[in-house]
Order: sequence, then structure tokens, then C-alpha cells
Amino acid sequence: MSKLDFHRLEADDLLEIKAQDSQLLVLGAAAEVDPESAALLADQPESWTAWYGGRIVACFGVSETFPGKHGVGWALLSASMGVHHLAITRFIRSRIAQMDLPRIEVLARAADVEFLFQFSHEWEPFALVAASMTEPTAECRWAKALGFEPVHVLRWFGAASETYMLFERIVPARAQLREAA
Repeated sequence: MSKLDFHRLEADDLLEIKAQDSQLLVLGAAAEVDPESAALLADQPESWTAWYGGRIVACFGVSETFPGKHGVGWALLSASMGVHHLAITRFIRSRIAQMDLPRIEVLARAADVEFLFQFSHEWEPFALVAASMTEPTAECRWAKALGFEPVHVLRWFGAASETYMLFERIVPARAQLREAA
């Protein structure tokens, strides 16, 4: 019987994974990974591939936008991830918890909030977050499961003008320690 294994991401993993249909678009635009982008992601300090039975079930990591300061989480999931979802979630959460970056963020497609504006055009950002999270999308639930907190609704965002949620993980103590060093 095969077991789920995690290995450092190799650029070819991103070119070989059979992504879920839901991941063929990123922010409403076609999402094809080219060899150059794959190499850049594989070179990041946190980049992983989950393997099961000789097949890639997920590739994921954190791209350090500002090295040592700020990263953006990403994931490319296969259609065969299914039963491995919990194990992959736990692995990613543990890796994120161990990271020294003071700030990591992710974007997740969120529940549409535009209907709320027919009642009032004066919505505070925190109220939009709360309204959107009353019925969180699968992507938002996963971001929460990974340890991220919702902080801002991005309306009419991306190529398809959809609603997204910005999630973040802030570790101020680590930021202060880094500054003191």
C-alpha cells in the first residue's frame, strides 16, 4: 500500500501535475505554469510536492515577495487529492507555523458581497469581511484551516472581476525579533 510522501518541490513537478478543473484559472485568467515560473517557485525556501502512489497530488509553497519579511502562499492541487486533503492541510499548516516570515498572505475566492450594496453603499471593510465569511467558500475555509485570518474583501478583483478575500498570518513577535537582530 502506498503512503503520502512530501518532498521538496522540483520545477518539473509543476509542469507534470494534473490540476483540478477549478485551478485552470487563477484570478480569472488562464493559469499555465511555464518552466521559468516553475523554476522560481521551486527555488523558494518553502516549496513542496505531495506524492501518492507515484503521482503528484499537490504542489504548494510560500513565495517570498520580500525575502525574510513577506510571503504569498500558493497551491496547485490535483483532481486526485481527495482523501489526502486533511494530511496535506496539516502538513502545510505545520510548515507555515514553523516559518520565520513575519507576514504571509493568501488570496481565496470568496462569497460575492455585491448584493449588500443595494441596501447601503457605506460598508466598513470589517463588516464586508464578516458578511462574506458567514457563508465561506471552500477556498476561504481552507485558508482558515491553514491558520490564516480573513482581513479584507477585494471586490471586482482579477481578470474575471470576482470577489476575493485577502487572508494573512502575522507573527509580530517574530517581526520584532528580526528587527532587533
